[in-house]
Amino acid sequence: MPRIARVVVPQYPHHITQRGTNKLEIFIDNEDRHHFLKLLNELTNKTESEVGAYCLMDNHFHLLISPNSRDGLGQCLHGTTFRYAQYFNMKYSRSGRLWQNRYFSCPIDKNEYYWAVVKYIEMNPVRAGIVKKPELWDWSSASEHIKGEHDGKINLHKWSKEDREQYMELILDEKNENNIRKATSTGRPLGGVNFFEKLRGILNRDLSRKKGGRPRNKKQNQ
Repeated sequence: MPRIARVVVPQYPHHITQRGTNKLEIFIDNEDRHHFLKLLNELTNKTESEVGAYCLMDNHFHLLISPNSRDGLGQCLHGTTFRYAQYFNMKYSRSGRLWQNRYFSCPIDKNEYYWAVVKYIEMNPVRAGIVKKPELWDWSSASEHIKGEHDGKINLHKWSKEDREQYMELILDEKNENNIRKATSTGRPLGGVNFFEKLRGILNRDLSRKKGGRPRNKKQNQ
């Protein structure tokens, strides 16, 4: 399914992912991961955006970011990835592209899909077989969300005790995983009919799914 023109909705969470070119490892050691999160912190503060969740894998990352403005998401991601690529190429004496494509993103319905997307992000190292539990991976927001202990790596949106309890009770099913992957890869918002209607009012843009194929010739039916 082809990607649509990027949809950015201020004050709404967006699921974002980006990979290294040709599946290149973009994080070689912990210094790299610390540097990426430092840059992300700087750019989210500068653009007044908010990080809801994150996970750094070896060759890609996942983020959940709520931008404060229409341009905030692009400024935050471009600034972070551009400066990180400069750092990475200099450190490892390489040249050329670090990132495979522009980042993938989609806005999500925070009432219907917020918890599912957070867990989808934080379960990445579990699905990859790296750890048994998401909170055991040092390079995601899972530990802070589950244990409630701020580790200082990045400034996250603060959760209440009730938030953490609700999150722990969530069971992510395969349907949600597939929906999240499809929405993020195409850029189409993740939510139901009411969410699409709400975004059409906010953005003055029809984001509903269109039927493919050529229009039917009326004479053929006569």
